[in-house]
Amino acid sequence: MHDLNAADQLLLGEEQRVWGDAGYTGIHKRDEFTDRDVDWRIALRPGTRSKLTDPLQEMLG
Repeated sequence: MHDLNAADQLLLGEEQRVWGDAGYTGIHKRDEFTDRDVDWRIALRPGTRSKLTDPLQEMLG
């Protein structure tokens, strides 16, 4: 089972910010999380990151 399927059980409900890898893309759209006031910090997928403009690429390293 992917962590995304069990994410509701992994979070306590008191989180203000949640960081995740690209596998968590779209988690904020799931029914379990739409009512939570969380600042989702999800990594970009490699293909998306490679499409960024040069200044953003340099900033992200």
